Amino acid sequence: MSSRFRVPLTVCLLTMAFVSSSRAQEERSNPLAPGVWALQFSIDDNFTLTNFNGAMVAVKKHFSSKSAVRAGITISAFSEDRDYASADTGSASDQKVSNDNYNLAMSLDFLKYLRPDGRWSFFAGVGPEFGIGHATYDDRFENSGVSGIYGNSGTRHEWSAEANALLGGEWFASRAIGIHAEYRLQGGYRSITGSGTSTRNSVTTETREETKGWFVGPGGVRFGLSAYF
Repeated sequence: MSSRFRVPLTVCLLTMAFVSSSRAQEERSNPLAPGVWALQFSIDDNFTLTNFNGAMVAVKKHFSSKSAVRAGITISAFSEDRDYASADTGSASDQKVSNDNYNLAMSLDFLKYLRPDGRWSFFAGVGPEFGIGHATYDDRFENSGVSGIYGNSGTRHEWSAEANALLGGEWFASRAIGIHAEYRLQGGYRSITGSGTSTRNSVTTETREETKGWFVGPGGVRFGLSAYF
């Protein structure tokens, strides 16, 4: 073959190889690849999107097409103060309510994809979950027509440590969207302690609460949507 044809033929073959490789990447049926991130949402009734697995933020990162880590964190706080007052013929009542509630939960799932090259894939995973909570409450009621003061007040503490196992499947509607369902088993230890006072007819007694123990059971089926980027 003469040299004047050799250079154009080489360029043509390289161009065809590049186009073929680019087309193969474009036609990849799912986004599972090293370095890919995803935000995950739960699909509830009427196909509304909410937080996934109870987490305020659920993020997944792929370290390869077959392995990923999903992390979730939830921070919630609630505080209220209410004051009800009413007056009627011969009596008047007053009720004061104060509640404060704070919770923090964190979860980590190590996921393994069993069919990483298809339009749909199975996955399995395990991981820990931790949670803590603190609450205070004060509810008092007084009525001039009824003898005495009534109410309850106190504090409550809760913490838990769990281990989760899951099995699921994901269908990729596009390279940016995945729809998945997963079934979870969970087990762990939970502790709830509390103390306070209870007032009846202006007589106050101390109260205590303590619940500790192990648990194992199903976590149910959860449906979700992943937005990959």
